[in-house]
Formats: sequence, C-alpha cells, structure tokens
Amino acid sequence: MKSLRTKLFMSFSVLIVLVIILGTMGTMNLRSSNDKVKEMIDKNYELVDLANEMSENVAIRVIDARGFVMYGDETYKNAFLDLTSESKETMEKLSVFIGDTEEYKEALEKTKRWEDLIIDDVIPAYERGGYEAAIPIMEEYCQIWSMEAIDEWNEIKTDAGLTLKDNAGGIISSSKGLIVNNVIVSTIAILVGFALVYYLNRSLVVPIKKVSRSLETISNNDLTGDDIVVNSKDEILVLANSTNNLKNQFKKILGNLSDKSHALDDSATQLSENTERTSSIYRDVARTVEEIALGANNQAHDTEKGSRFVEDMGLVLNKNNDYVEKLNESTETVDRLKNQGVSSMIELVEKTEESQRATEDIHQVIISTNESAERIKEASEMIESISDQTNLLALNAAIEAARAGEE
Repeated sequence: MKSLRTKLFMSFSVLIVLVIILGTMGTMNLRSSNDKVKEMIDKNYELVDLANEMSENVAIRVIDARGFVMYGDETYKNAFLDLTSESKETMEKLSVFIGDTEEYKEALEKTKRWEDLIIDDVIPAYERGGYEAAIPIMEEYCQIWSMEAIDEWNEIKTDAGLTLKDNAGGIISSSKGLIVNNVIVSTIAILVGFALVYYLNRSLVVPIKKVSRSLETISNNDLTGDDIVVNSKDEILVLANSTNNLKNQFKKILGNLSDKSHALDDSATQLSENTERTSSIYRDVARTVEEIALGANNQAHDTEKGSRFVEDMGLVLNKNNDYVEKLNESTETVDRLKNQGVSSMIELVEKTEESQRATEDIHQVIISTNESAERIKEASEMIESISDQTNLLALNAAIEAARAGEE
C-alpha cells in the first residue's frame, strides 16, 4: 500500500529526475556541439592561418631573392634562408592538419621546386656572374614557379574557408535538430507533468473533497448520507474509513439515547401507576378506618344493653385503639413513602431535562423508587393484615353484642 507521502515523493522525484535528464541531455548536446564547433573552427582557422602564412612566406622570399640579385645585399640572402627554415616548420604543421592530401603534396612540390631553384641555381649564378648571370634564371623560371606555389597555398586557404563555411551550415542544421529534439523532449516533459497533475488530482484532491463534503454534512446533523468510497489505499483511505466510522458511531449513540429515553418514559409511567395504586390503597384504608369507627360507635350503644360485656368491650376497644394507632403509623409511613416517590419522580424529571448523560444516575433513582414501591407494597400488605384483624375484631364484637342483646 503506497502512502500519501510516498505518492508525493514519487511524483516530485519523477519531475526532478525528468528535469535532471533534460538538463543533462541539453548540457551534453550543447557541450558536444560546442566542442565540435570549437574543434572545427580551431582546425580550419589554423589551417587558413598556416596556408596564408605559407603564401606570404613565399611572396616575401620572392622579394628577398629579387633584392639579393638586384643589389647583391647579403641581408636579402640571409632573410631568404631564414624564411625558408620557417616555411619548413609551417609546412610540418600543415601536414598535421590536412595530412598527405593531393593539394598539400602539389603545393609542397611546387614550393620545394622554387626553393631549390633559388638556392641551387640563382644564388650560385649570382655569386659566379652577378646580376647578368642570375637575372635570366629569375625571369624565366622563378617568377612563374613562385606564382604557382603561392596559388597552391591560396587554394588550400580557400578550400579551408569553404570547408569552414560548409561545416558552419552543418552546425546550423545540427543546432536546428538539437532545438527540435529539445522541443520534443520539453513537450514530453510537459505531458508527463500534466499526467502527474491529473494523477495527483484523482488520487488526492477528489478523495479529500469527498471527505470534506461528508464532514460538512455530519456537522449539519445530517447522518443519512452514504459512506465515502475511495479507490486509493493510503492515508486517504484511512481518513475516509475514519469519517464513515464517526458517522456510524453517531448513529449508534443517537439510537441508544432514543432507546434509553423510551425506557425512561416507561419507568416513569410505571412509577406513576404505582403511586396511583398506593393512593388508592390509602383511600381504602381511610374508608376502612371510618367504617371501623362507625362500628365502634354502634358497639358503644350496644354495650349499654349489657353491663357484663362492658369490661370486655373496653379491652376490645383498647386493642382497637392500638390497631388504629398502628394503622395511623402505617398511614403516615405510606404518606411518607408516597412523598418520597413523588420527590423521586420530580428529581427524575429534572435529571432527564438536565442531560441525557445522567442516564446512570436516573437509573439509580429508578432503583431507589422501586425499592420505595416495594416498601409501600409491604406497608399495604401490613395495612391489609391490620384491616383483616380489625374486621375480625369488629365481627367478634358484633357477635358478642348480639349475644348480649339476646340475653
């Protein structure tokens, strides 16, 4: 699974590598082209310079040879010999640049032929016979052969210039091709950049927008939307799953709160019913007490009929008074428990309105209320037992009174 950081790193790495490759290729091509241009220019300009130097060398030596023949000055002769030595060095350099080509051989041969004529024929002729002996040779051969040598070196110079021009055209064509290649490579780089932008948009921007819209929906209390579905397997997937889990947890919490609210309503209803039932029992107990009191009055009238049973009836009444006191105590207990139940109910309602987070406390109150209801039930059972005993005593008293009346 590729992480978000890995995707970004790989994308920018591809861009950086592509830029480095393009820069390296451009630099290498430019350096290669520059090296070739420099090499070609250096070679051809050196060749042109050397050929021009040889042409000038021959021309100057022609002047020196003619000056020596016309004036007999040894300075011209020495200058000629020095330039001849220099020409040999120049021609060796030329052989390195152009090799043993036909043009070079021909120029070398004609130059050598002219040099040999001057050294071997003209100078010795002048030394033997002076101007008259040397000038015919100069006029007949030296003028023509020197011009041929100069023309050969000028032709080499011209050919070197043409070669330089042709190579310049090739360099221009090569530069155009290099520009075309750079344009193609740059176009490919731009397309790759667009592809990376599209890839990042599909894998990062679109899923993040989905998560953002889902979170905005949740913040508006709308949990009815569908879960987020993304195709990536990185942190975006983790973020989408976390958002889906958050929404589902909210749904569960609201469902649990709704269930607990219904359960609380049911408990409150049951408590109200128990309270109503307790009140009904209390009314029944009061009615029974009234009936007992009425029966006691009737029994008092009946006791006048028989003095023998007055004392017994007094005892019975004393017992009834004890039972009545117990009944009053039980009634007070019932009333206290009822008040406790009502207070618990009020407290339960207040707790419910304050916060649903107090559900556990409300549960404890309900348990306490149930315990109160159990105590009310026990009191009711005790009251019922007292009532039964009272009824039994009243019945006994009525039987005794009836017996006393019969007697």
